[in-house]
Amino acid sequence: MKTISIIIFVLIFVCSGSFPVMAMSGPQKALFRDGIDWFDINSGTSSCYLGSGGNVTSLTGSDAGQKVWNYFAGQGLSTPLILGIMSNLYEQDARFDPEQVEIPPGGDSSTPSGPAWGIAQWTPGTSIEGYAKANNITTPLNSLLTQLNLIWAQMKNETPPGYKNFIGAYQNISNPVQAAQFFFTNFEGGGAGGSPTAALINELELYNTNNGSSVSSNNGSSGCSAPLVNCASPSSANSSLSSTRQNVICIAQQQEKLWSSEPDSYRNTGYYDYSLGNPEPWCADFASWVYKQAGYPFSGGRDGWDIPAVSGIETMAQTPNSGFTWHPANSNYQPVPGDLAIYSTAHVNILISISGSTYTFIGGDQGPSYNGNYGGTDSGSTVNSIIGVPGIQTGSAPLAGWVSPNN
Repeated sequence: MKTISIIIFVLIFVCSGSFPVMAMSGPQKALFRDGIDWFDINSGTSSCYLGSGGNVTSLTGSDAGQKVWNYFAGQGLSTPLILGIMSNLYEQDARFDPEQVEIPPGGDSSTPSGPAWGIAQWTPGTSIEGYAKANNITTPLNSLLTQLNLIWAQMKNETPPGYKNFIGAYQNISNPVQAAQFFFTNFEGGGAGGSPTAALINELELYNTNNGSSVSSNNGSSGCSAPLVNCASPSSANSSLSSTRQNVICIAQQQEKLWSSEPDSYRNTGYYDYSLGNPEPWCADFASWVYKQAGYPFSGGRDGWDIPAVSGIETMAQTPNSGFTWHPANSNYQPVPGDLAIYSTAHVNILISISGSTYTFIGGDQGPSYNGNYGGTDSGSTVNSIIGVPGIQTGSAPLAGWVSPNN
């Protein structure tokens, strides 16, 4: 996939209020997530957003069905997800013929024509041709390779019925029947139906020859690299980060996972553990608590560790022997995961990962999250993830600087 430089902003409800920035579109979210590694809090093993694979340049398999299976296996999909896709394509044409034309009129064609065409029965015309061009798919439209790349691009961005970031939701399904129904409804645009029988599932599974890893992608393997942080055993991670930074990242992620699973009412008092029971804006409390749990507490705060004001964290970092260092935004400092980002509008959050020029943060008392809103209508009163490009003026909220642990 062609590398595209984009600047992404999200709306953040900060501790002292809010500042206006641009919301991301569905395609922008997909572009950001493309190739990003995530961490599995439960198992400690690396996982990644399905979608890190790019346009495949060759197919493997003895027949069309096996090539389809290997294609999606090579993009990282599990067996139930592959069965969900293939059962729908099978209903279009059991041969997985890229030149299949809808019946009636039926028959094959080397060019898009008729009311619907190809393995996914697209409506032919300039729209699908333009979509292929926009996604750097230059092989002939009537080839199986092209059409599989088209399906994958639409799953990552927007499906024909208009479902954005289809793969983001699809990857959470573990049952092939449910996967088939989801694909039928949100990719095919159908209603009830599309569920494969047990016999069809058994038939399609015969295409699985474990050759999925042999597909070739123009942006490298779709598999994920070693985790930056192993949250089950940070000391064993393949990482140059200090144990303090690894612990900070894992604890922040664990808290985000907790908040996403709690009822809406949790936002009313769930932050009291961070703020020592005080009802107050709590992004600085959250940062203080995470660092305390990581074994590297702030100094000079309430109970010796809790600094409730964002400005207080900045001041602490500029105090000799505090264990932290202050890096103004206009310096040449290159931030590192585990750092704290301080914003001039009195907000702070934790840098979790960097991918190119795009940064992922977890913070308290901010929202909405790019990966799903929770915490009720007051989406600011949650712990969640946001993404952005710090250091760039975003309305009234420029980055003031970074606070980094010396250890």
